[in-house]
Amino acid sequence: MLKRRQKIALLVVSVTICLSNALVYAQSDRAGDYTYGECSRIGREELRTEIEQTALAVLTERSDGFAIPTVVARKWVELDVDAVIDQEVARAIEQVAQEESYFSRLWSGWSAERAEQFATRIADDAFGSPAFRQKIDELSSAIAAEIAKEMEADFARAASAAFLCMKAFIGARYSETLFTAFENRVSVEVEEANIGATAPVDVSIIDVHGRALGGVGLIVVTEIARRVSQRLGHRIAERIAGRIAGRVLGRAGSSLIPIAGWVIGVGLIVWDLWEGGKGALPQIEEALTSEEVKERIRSEIADSIKHSLPDETALVALEIAVTILEEWEGFCSRYPDVCSLAQENPTFQAILDDTPLDQLDKLALLTNTLLTYAGRAELEAALASSQFETALALPEESYTIVQSSRSLAPLLAWSQLAGERLDEVLAYGIHRHKTPADFSPTLLGAMLDVGDAAAIDKLLALDRTELETLVTFAGTSLGPLAANRSLNEIRQLVDYLAAPPPEATETPPADLAPKLASGEVTVQQLLEPALAVVATPVVTATVAPPVPATTREPATPVNSIVVASAILVVLILTAGGALWWRRRPYDRRSGNE
Repeated sequence: MLKRRQKIALLVVSVTICLSNALVYAQSDRAGDYTYGECSRIGREELRTEIEQTALAVLTERSDGFAIPTVVARKWVELDVDAVIDQEVARAIEQVAQEESYFSRLWSGWSAERAEQFATRIADDAFGSPAFRQKIDELSSAIAAEIAKEMEADFARAASAAFLCMKAFIGARYSETLFTAFENRVSVEVEEANIGATAPVDVSIIDVHGRALGGVGLIVVTEIARRVSQRLGHRIAERIAGRIAGRVLGRAGSSLIPIAGWVIGVGLIVWDLWEGGKGALPQIEEALTSEEVKERIRSEIADSIKHSLPDETALVALEIAVTILEEWEGFCSRYPDVCSLAQENPTFQAILDDTPLDQLDKLALLTNTLLTYAGRAELEAALASSQFETALALPEESYTIVQSSRSLAPLLAWSQLAGERLDEVLAYGIHRHKTPADFSPTLLGAMLDVGDAAAIDKLLALDRTELETLVTFAGTSLGPLAANRSLNEIRQLVDYLAAPPPEATETPPADLAPKLASGEVTVQQLLEPALAVVATPVVTATVAPPVPATTREPATPVNSIVVASAILVVLILTAGGALWWRRRPYDRRSGNE
């Protein structure tokens, strides 16, 4: 029992530790969320400045860590600058020795002023020579290229910080969906251009805020860094090199002479007499080729770079901000109504947040259609009443109904009437000829069941009453009937069904519609039944066989006798009537007498 309790206690402790660690991890994870200054709360006019400052802070922090003296020293050795300095100083010394007389050289060993004149002249000649200038230009370019390369390695980090600032701004002012669409759009453009294969940027995921950006964000940040590098990399190197050369060459010469001056004494004079009157020239050469002078030149180069970096980082930060904003403005030019409405209407922003990314183009189409054809007031009313969301769920082809009717109401009415068959209504163009009031659900369903565009066009020529009469009569034969009969015959049939002739007292037989549809009975036969019996070969064949010509010859005299007898009877009656009429006056007179 004791062991069991110990196991339970151990289990409880383990679970508690795990939960505590999970809680600590969750808290630290939330604490590590990326928030950048006021990016989520600033206005549009302040955005560029905030993005620029965000990028500049990263670049400044990184540039402070550049080992500039180390870079200068390494390039100095690689290009063997010492040899050029030694060579040019020796050349300048030799030239002075040849140009000055023995006593002039000797006097430089006695006079500090004369020695300083020689030193200034030699320094200006050596450090102003074409060979020295060329080597300094070469050194400046090499150092500037490496410094620019180190700066470029930080472009991605600065761009990622700026991009996350942009993300916070868009998420707060527009929608997270819109930001995702924005970064996807840029990444697609990068892939289409295949820029990475032609102008790669050495960007490590470790060097950027990979956890906050994600895969697509890294693509975008890399592209921004590449563009900035492409625009500014060479330019920055040139600017740094120019400043290095300008500062070193401008201050080289007499300014590099050791400040300690020259120690002139009897020992130097005696030694110089023995050496042949070189005076202070050996000391000048030693001083100008000393490590102290060379270190001063390297120090001038390092100071020049250090003082120029703030200007260069500011330029890069500005370029990053401009590049990101250009991309965003280009994206909003593709979705102008969505971008503007998302800032102004919280309901629209909420809808945008819930819209899948692959439905953004459809949402933009509906927004643009309503604004263009129905007006801003109807769009805002649709947003307030949830009708916008209802329309967003419909096929985007149905938005043509809004264009033709200049209102959202007909589209919603057609949707309610047709339901899932709205796409068929659009395919057959029914909405272009009729309104929803012209149909009941049954009538519309019967018309769509016809399934033939030409037949449906005939039925669309009928009004609702005519269509109801025809659908009630035809039933499932409506399609074949409409397909096989002309519009004129259909109208005649509808008129017949609506007002049948007096002799048609009975209800039409159930098989009449299929017979009319198949052509077994024509509409003309239905309208003229007596003629139909004679005219139809099938009916004649079933009533009586053809009469031979010999049986018809005796019929002629019989008919003649009957006619003659009738005429004779008429004549007799006429004559009797005439005699009776004449005798009337005589009969009256006899009666009077």
